[in-house]
Amino acid sequence: MDFLRPALLWGLLGLAVPVLVHLLGQRRVRTVSVATLRFLEAARARAAARWRLRRLLLLLARALALGALAVLYAGPGCSTAGGPGGPALWVLVLDTSVSMGAARGGPTRLDEARSRLLAVVDRAGPEDRFAVLTTADRPWGGTVLGDPALVRRLLLDARLEHGPHRVDRALEAALAVAAGAPGGRVVLAGDVQRSGWPPGLVAGAGSVPLGVVDVGLPDPANGWVEAVEEEASAVRVRLGASGAEPPRRAVHLAPGAGRRLTAFVGGREAAFQAGTLPTDAPGLVSLEPGGDLTEDDELAFVGKTKTRPQVLLVNGDPRGFEIQDELFFLRRALAPGSSLGARIEAREVRLGDLGPAHLEAADAVVLANPGPLPPGLDEALARRLEAGAGLLVTAGDRVPAGEGARWLAAPRRDAVAVPPGDPLRRPFEALDPGSFAGPALPFREAGAGDLGGTRVTRYWVLEARAGDEVKVWMRLENGAPLLVERRVGRGRSLLLTTTIDRDGADLCLQPGFVPWLEQALLYAAGRLGPALGVTVRAGYPVELPFEGPVTLEGPGELRLGWRPGAPPFVPPVPGVYRAAAAGEEAGWLIARVDPGESDLTPLSPGELDARLGAGAYSRGVDEGPGSGVVLGRRDGSPAAAALLLGLVGAEALLSGRWRRRRPVDLLADGAASGGGRP
Repeated sequence: MDFLRPALLWGLLGLAVPVLVHLLGQRRVRTVSVATLRFLEAARARAAARWRLRRLLLLLARALALGALAVLYAGPGCSTAGGPGGPALWVLVLDTSVSMGAARGGPTRLDEARSRLLAVVDRAGPEDRFAVLTTADRPWGGTVLGDPALVRRLLLDARLEHGPHRVDRALEAALAVAAGAPGGRVVLAGDVQRSGWPPGLVAGAGSVPLGVVDVGLPDPANGWVEAVEEEASAVRVRLGASGAEPPRRAVHLAPGAGRRLTAFVGGREAAFQAGTLPTDAPGLVSLEPGGDLTEDDELAFVGKTKTRPQVLLVNGDPRGFEIQDELFFLRRALAPGSSLGARIEAREVRLGDLGPAHLEAADAVVLANPGPLPPGLDEALARRLEAGAGLLVTAGDRVPAGEGARWLAAPRRDAVAVPPGDPLRRPFEALDPGSFAGPALPFREAGAGDLGGTRVTRYWVLEARAGDEVKVWMRLENGAPLLVERRVGRGRSLLLTTTIDRDGADLCLQPGFVPWLEQALLYAAGRLGPALGVTVRAGYPVELPFEGPVTLEGPGELRLGWRPGAPPFVPPVPGVYRAAAAGEEAGWLIARVDPGESDLTPLSPGELDARLGAGAYSRGVDEGPGSGVVLGRRDGSPAAAALLLGLVGAEALLSGRWRRRRPVDLLADGAASGGGRP
């Protein structure tokens, strides 16, 4: 026998109260013999014997009733967890998946599961041991604990975890731990969500006593924001739902700057007018009511760029014959009506006509075979770069040099022309696809826009040092840089060390020329973000394409660093993550709740049997000894309460409160007490 609250056993001192009342309540009277009543002496003696026994029984009933009341408050029970094999090992598995955050006018499913496992700890025997696991999909390297207080703290500290959750793997690990110790048994508390239990039989089920405590809602219903899709004519918000759907829901679109648009829908799609999304800035879509799970009622997004980048083409060497013009192939690639012209708006101006007003309206400037710029124009170009514009210089036979070309990515050194008739070497230099990086990275692999057949016959060798902060994005096979970049203020200055026409290379004739040109121009204009997934799942690893260290700023004040070679980035919570490199914005990442957690549909009993094996488990742990999981402690409170009720009833009968008293009884009682009157 043991007690949950042994301190209350001090209430057993109350047993002395009826005894004291009995002793102090006896009346002491003087006996006076009356001759006429002598015939009652014999009757008085017989009644006194009966009343003395009755009073002793009444005293015993009252004392035992007070003792039973004290024992009831102390929480009686007996330890049976170990059984004949000794102390038990309880392996407690807590489902911490996001779906356990569901609630309906009360505690969440996680709180309910936690309280059920805490009850198991409270009922366990004094020598029992414990192990606590969660359903998060990771190797379990925990220890077996013997301190119930520590186990309680582990359960109370458990929180919802974003990321992969595999109930079957957690259960297999728990069964393996329990099978390796005498008296091992497993208790799993969760919502038995269908998406968390992949098809297939759980290994080890039935080898040890197993109880599954289903804390899920009996009729779960949930809605969530599935996706935000931007179309030419509308912005569509697609919704997901499981269970019973409300007749109408409100979808709120908050594109930023204090704006909020609302649409009331009766289905699974809401439409807003085109142009309501922000440009390259985060917004938020929310659903009301969302259902039993609130974590998935919001979805952040980043609006796409709606305006085409403005590219200014500056011809530094116009020719009278168009096919020999420096911009001939760029002009054709960016012509209105072409696929590239539909995404990039290009304007052309001669170098002699170029002025500061042309530069102010351009997101990127292409200088093809330029000569020296006038001093005023040189300063205007430098200021435009520092303000954030981009520059792409293609080298011909004229490359600016000296202080007047401080906007150039790297200073020139020597011009190289591959001799066409040398029998000891090839008449061209080939590209090294393995060196491609930055904006040229998508063309490293064959089939992604082939540039491998490019032949370069004329190029410039640059005067670049390690301290010049020049990045090389493309090289020739001999190691000479072909495409380099240097940051000028907030802008990018790129230099192609060969010509953009056929005079020095045949890059313009390659199948990947137009995609490469688009990449280079968008990168120079700052419109080519890193190849980040627009929307990813919180808690799941994400491969980042950055070639240098970045800082990711998440919801609230969350700041996480990442550098090349580090493990994949894992967004810990849903929300918008801004990637910043060298203090400047490098892209956006949206982390959302895993859609699989939003579908709260539970497994049916038959489906659970199919995954665990019929008869290999008990559904719950309060079903008695035959259920397969015997709790470590038998609660004695019902027996104590029944004993208390019985003693109260016995006291009422012995005290005569329910018995109709007759005159003769009064006479007998009076005679028995010694205080009767004639």
